[in-house]
Amino acid sequence: MLKDDYMKFMWVLNRNSRKGEPDRWVSDQSDPQWRVYGVAAYVPNFAGDGNTLLFGGTGMSGTEAVSDFMNDNARLLPFLNQIRRPDGTLPHFELLIIEAHNMGANAVRSQIVAWRTMN
Repeated sequence: MLKDDYMKFMWVLNRNSRKGEPDRWVSDQSDPQWRVYGVAAYVPNFAGDGNTLLFGGTGMSGTEAVSDFMNDNARLLPFLNQIRRPDGTLPHFELLIIEAHNMGANAVRSQIVAWRTMN
């Protein structure tokens, strides 16, 4: 869940944190490295007859970071191969955080910080 205090902080809540994970990842505009975050979820659609891929971020550069990741086969395919089931199908998943550094409203040096499969 993305949150914004309409000032200088935006964050992603970690509703099911695992050991060692924070309860939220904060994007603070006063941080010299100004970390931004993006999220992606591959989930069943509302009608229950297909799937959908959702993107979001803590601002434009956070959304750009996750979009760049999802459109870069050199980065996406190793992740998908890691979570692929033995029968070759993909489970629904959440890329909970892709951290990047905001430089001139562009996301640079992004990486996966946490992820979950859902089934």
